[in-house]
Amino acid sequence: MNPGIAPLDPNTAVGQLRALVGDTQFEPLAPPVDGQGDYYVWSDAALEAVLIPQAGNVLRAAGHLYLQLAAEYAQSQRSIKTDDLAINTIGRGDTLLKVAQSFFDEATAGENAAASDSFLIISPGGRRGRGRCACRPEGTPRPLDCFHSC
Repeated sequence: MNPGIAPLDPNTAVGQLRALVGDTQFEPLAPPVDGQGDYYVWSDAALEAVLIPQAGNVLRAAGHLYLQLAAEYAQSQRSIKTDDLAINTIGRGDTLLKVAQSFFDEATAGENAAASDSFLIISPGGRRGRGRCACRPEGTPRPLDCFHSC
Protein backbone atom coordinates (compact mmCIF):
# COMPACT_ATOMS: atom_id res chain seq x y z
CA MET A 1 0.00 0.00 0.00
CA ASN A 2 1.30 3.48 -0.96
CA PRO A 3 -0.84 6.06 0.85
CA GLY A 4 -0.68 9.71 -0.06
CA ILE A 5 -2.66 12.91 -0.46
CA ALA A 6 -5.19 12.34 -3.22
CA PRO A 7 -5.55 14.01 -5.57
CA LEU A 8 -1.98 15.28 -5.51
CA ASP A 9 -1.27 18.88 -4.55
CA PRO A 10 0.90 20.48 -7.28
CA ASN A 11 1.88 23.30 -4.90
CA THR A 12 3.93 20.96 -2.69
CA ALA A 13 7.30 19.38 -3.44
CA VAL A 14 5.80 15.90 -3.00
CA GLY A 15 3.01 16.70 -5.47
CA GLN A 16 5.48 18.13 -7.99
CA LEU A 17 7.73 15.08 -7.66
CA ARG A 18 4.76 12.71 -8.00
CA ALA A 19 3.64 14.52 -11.17
CA LEU A 20 7.19 14.54 -12.57
CA VAL A 21 7.65 10.78 -12.19
CA GLY A 22 4.13 10.04 -13.44
CA ASP A 23 2.81 8.34 -10.30
CA THR A 24 -0.52 10.16 -10.35
CA GLN A 25 -3.06 7.31 -10.49
CA PHE A 26 -4.54 6.16 -7.21
CA GLU A 27 -7.27 3.98 -5.78
CA PRO A 28 -9.36 4.81 -2.70
CA LEU A 29 -7.95 3.49 0.55
CA ALA A 30 -9.71 0.61 2.27
CA PRO A 31 -11.33 1.73 4.53
CA PRO A 32 -11.76 5.07 2.73
CA VAL A 33 -10.02 8.15 4.16
CA ASP A 34 -10.94 11.64 2.96
CA GLY A 35 -8.13 13.29 1.01
CA GLN A 36 -6.03 10.10 0.87
CA GLY A 37 -5.46 7.49 -1.81
CA ASP A 38 -3.38 4.42 -2.54
CA TYR A 39 -0.88 5.30 -5.30
CA TYR A 40 0.53 2.63 -7.61
CA VAL A 41 4.27 3.13 -7.11
CA TRP A 42 5.32 5.44 -4.24
CA SER A 43 3.78 6.64 -1.00
CA ASP A 44 4.04 10.27 0.10
CA ALA A 45 6.40 9.15 2.87
CA ALA A 46 8.74 7.51 0.33
CA LEU A 47 8.73 10.66 -1.81
CA GLU A 48 9.47 12.84 1.23
CA ALA A 49 12.31 10.51 2.23
CA VAL A 50 13.93 11.05 -1.17
CA LEU A 51 13.30 14.81 -1.22
CA ILE A 52 14.91 15.55 2.16
CA PRO A 53 18.53 14.57 1.32
CA GLN A 54 18.20 16.34 -2.04
CA ALA A 55 17.31 19.62 -0.29
CA GLY A 56 13.97 19.74 -2.09
CA ASN A 57 15.51 19.42 -5.58
CA VAL A 58 12.66 17.65 -7.38
CA LEU A 59 14.77 16.67 -10.42
CA ARG A 60 17.50 15.04 -8.32
CA ALA A 61 14.88 13.27 -6.22
CA ALA A 62 13.26 11.92 -9.42
CA GLY A 63 16.66 10.63 -10.53
CA HIS A 64 17.08 8.78 -7.23
CA LEU A 65 13.60 7.28 -7.49
CA TYR A 66 14.43 5.90 -10.93
CA LEU A 67 17.74 4.56 -9.59
CA GLN A 68 15.71 2.62 -7.02
CA LEU A 69 13.45 1.23 -9.74
CA ALA A 70 16.47 0.30 -11.87
CA ALA A 71 17.99 -1.59 -8.93
CA GLU A 72 14.73 -3.48 -8.35
CA TYR A 73 14.46 -4.48 -12.01
CA ALA A 74 18.14 -5.46 -12.16
CA GLN A 75 17.64 -7.81 -9.21
CA SER A 76 14.52 -9.42 -10.64
CA GLN A 77 15.15 -9.46 -14.39
CA ARG A 78 13.78 -12.51 -16.16
CA SER A 79 13.02 -13.84 -19.58
CA ILE A 80 10.02 -16.18 -19.76
CA LYS A 81 8.70 -17.82 -22.93
CA THR A 82 5.74 -20.07 -23.54
CA ASP A 83 4.04 -21.13 -26.74
CA ASP A 84 2.25 -17.86 -27.37
CA LEU A 85 3.63 -15.49 -24.73
CA ALA A 86 7.04 -13.99 -24.06
CA ILE A 87 7.95 -11.72 -21.16
CA ASN A 88 11.41 -10.22 -21.06
CA THR A 89 12.45 -7.79 -18.34
CA ILE A 90 16.18 -8.10 -19.05
CA GLY A 91 17.54 -4.69 -19.89
CA ARG A 92 14.67 -2.78 -18.33
CA GLY A 93 16.99 -1.72 -15.52
CA ASP A 94 19.36 -0.16 -18.07
CA THR A 95 16.50 1.84 -19.54
CA LEU A 96 15.53 3.12 -16.11
CA LEU A 97 19.17 4.06 -15.45
CA LYS A 98 19.09 6.23 -18.57
CA VAL A 99 15.92 7.92 -17.35
CA ALA A 100 17.57 8.53 -13.95
CA GLN A 101 20.65 9.99 -15.65
CA SER A 102 18.48 12.35 -17.70
CA PHE A 103 16.94 13.70 -14.48
CA PHE A 104 20.40 14.11 -12.93
CA ASP A 105 21.68 15.90 -16.06
CA GLU A 106 18.73 18.27 -16.06
CA ALA A 107 19.21 19.01 -12.35
CA THR A 108 22.92 19.69 -12.87
CA ALA A 109 22.21 21.97 -15.83
CA GLY A 110 19.73 23.94 -13.74
CA GLU A 111 22.18 24.23 -10.85
CA ASN A 112 24.99 25.33 -13.18
CA ALA A 113 22.76 27.94 -14.80
CA ALA A 114 21.74 29.28 -11.40
CA ALA A 115 25.38 29.34 -10.24
CA SER A 116 26.61 31.16 -13.35
CA ASP A 117 23.96 33.83 -12.85
CA SER A 118 25.03 34.44 -9.26
CA PHE A 119 28.55 35.82 -9.71
CA LEU A 120 30.62 38.00 -12.01
CA ILE A 121 34.32 37.54 -12.69
CA ILE A 122 36.18 40.84 -12.42
CA SER A 123 39.67 40.98 -13.83
CA PRO A 124 42.15 43.52 -12.46
CA GLY A 125 43.63 46.03 -14.87
CA GLY A 126 46.35 48.61 -14.88
CA ARG A 127 50.11 48.62 -15.16
CA ARG A 128 52.93 47.38 -13.05
CA GLY A 129 55.21 50.12 -14.23
CA ARG A 130 57.67 48.02 -16.23
CA GLY A 131 55.87 48.15 -19.53
CA ARG A 132 54.02 44.91 -18.94
CA CYS A 133 50.34 44.36 -18.35
CA ALA A 134 49.27 43.75 -14.76
CA CYS A 135 46.90 41.04 -15.84
CA ARG A 136 47.01 38.34 -18.41
CA PRO A 137 44.46 35.86 -19.68
CA GLU A 138 44.46 32.48 -18.02
CA GLY A 139 46.50 29.92 -19.92
CA THR A 140 48.69 32.39 -21.82
CA PRO A 141 52.39 31.55 -21.96
CA ARG A 142 54.95 33.70 -20.13
CA PRO A 143 56.26 36.22 -20.93
CA LEU A 144 53.28 38.07 -22.26
CA ASP A 145 54.41 41.04 -24.27
CA CYS A 146 51.99 43.87 -24.65
CA PHE A 147 51.38 45.02 -28.17
CA HIS A 148 49.63 48.14 -27.05
CA SER A 149 50.86 51.05 -25.00
CA CYS A 150 50.96 49.79 -21.42
